[in-house]
Amino acid sequence: MGGLDVDGLKSAISAAIGRFNGSGRLSFAFSNHDVPRSATRQLAPLGLSEDDQEAMQLLLLKLEASLIGSTCVYQGEELALSDVQDIPISQMQDPWGIEFAPLFLGRDTCRTPMVWKKAKNNWSGFSEASQTWLPIAEKHIQRSGIDEAARPGSVYDQFSKFLAWRAQQPAMVQANSMTEIKGGPKQIIFDRISDQQKLRFCFDFETLTTTVTEV
Repeated sequence: MGGLDVDGLKSAISAAIGRFNGSGRLSFAFSNHDVPRSATRQLAPLGLSEDDQEAMQLLLLKLEASLIGSTCVYQGEELALSDVQDIPISQMQDPWGIEFAPLFLGRDTCRTPMVWKKAKNNWSGFSEASQTWLPIAEKHIQRSGIDEAARPGSVYDQFSKFLAWRAQQPAMVQANSMTEIKGGPKQIIFDRISDQQKLRFCFDFETLTTTVTEV
């Protein structure tokens, strides 16, 4: 619920490698419908500010898509949607949030309606109703999916290009083998390996950049 720092991420990935390396019988995810969105949840553990939200989310998306097994991208991660932490108690739907707010906001914060097109209507194209079952954050409307898909340089645009590149790499699509995690305090470094190719990935959580080298 509180996110992971770089050491925590390394530990979780290393544990999965130890058990599943070479098999691909696992799926990695950084968000789901029961925990605060990663674009918000991961900022504090990684020592980042809200200004770093998009760059961090893109880094996390690339990281999880570079690991062995399959990748589960929770709706809205591709838009770097933030966790909605200002839902009025009167509009909450989750029994946990209704019971324990404001100490615990429940699961509504990551379950607000998906935003599609900013200019469509008040609900960013999600619904034609007079109101939605949960309120939609203004910050979300500014990152509506169809708009972001068309905006050069958006998280959606950059991640789409990364996935297109990924689909052409033998080490990523023909094998499920990777080396142990290495790197400094703010880095996650590993190799993806196939008979045809060896790729070295470096995810730097200080510069919020990803580098890939064929070795």
